Amino acid sequence: MGPVDVCNLALAEVGQRIRIGNFSDNSPAAQTAALFYTPKVQSLLRAANWAFARAQITLTQWKAVVVGSTISTNPPPQPWLFSYLYPTDCQRLRFLIPTVPTTTTDPPLTTNQTTANWYPHLPTAIPFVEATDFDNSGNPIRVILTNLQQAQAIYTRDLSQKPDLWDSLFTAGVTAYLGSYFINALARDKAQMQEQIGIAKNVLDTARMADANEGIKSMDHEPDWLRVRRAQGAPWFLSFPASQANGMNWETVGFPNGEFY
Repeated sequence: MGPVDVCNLALAEVGQRIRIGNFSDNSPAAQTAALFYTPKVQSLLRAANWAFARAQITLTQWKAVVVGSTISTNPPPQPWLFSYLYPTDCQRLRFLIPTVPTTTTDPPLTTNQTTANWYPHLPTAIPFVEATDFDNSGNPIRVILTNLQQAQAIYTRDLSQKPDLWDSLFTAGVTAYLGSYFINALARDKAQMQEQIGIAKNVLDTARMADANEGIKSMDHEPDWLRVRRAQGAPWFLSFPASQANGMNWETVGFPNGEFY
């Protein structure tokens, strides 16, 4: 399945009999699909921390306050210690984590230890901000400012052009969502558009909840027993603040009637 197939599904869902072969033909349907497809799918990718789009990367350092043992003459803006290049395929930056050392313990925990150490705490609420800077040619670039050294990013990858990698419920949400825009652009039927918006909201709610139920649960209050387990060296995954790590911090999406949901 490709982007054109997704658009044809959306057209069929809203009762359009025409089908498009590509985004380059001159039909109104193709022009509408080409206009809406990428930005609307990208907005839905931001709408939840979809598990299928989760990505992790070691960030490339751009600037630092101290380079080697010398204070930099071109540091990141205060009060940040490091600046990293924004991942080129990042649609939404979820959180940062430190890089876990891959050296073994001495003496080793087992006689044949070859894997990384097991760390009891891996923080995921590390402060950062997104910003812009300029590259060496004076062109604007996106950067991440933080005080974390050797940072890794957990983010939502832009899979808007790879629908074959989507979860099936996300695909259903995309086609329903696109359909609401296709109605407004191709048919101008307000009643049908309102009906389609309601369908899209229901499908997106189902997709979001199903995705969240398959991951780490959201937690507003940390119970005493879990706090004690962390203090006693529980596995690092129990130290994740769940709402930060995988969560329920959904973002709104806009609809063609001006509503945000």
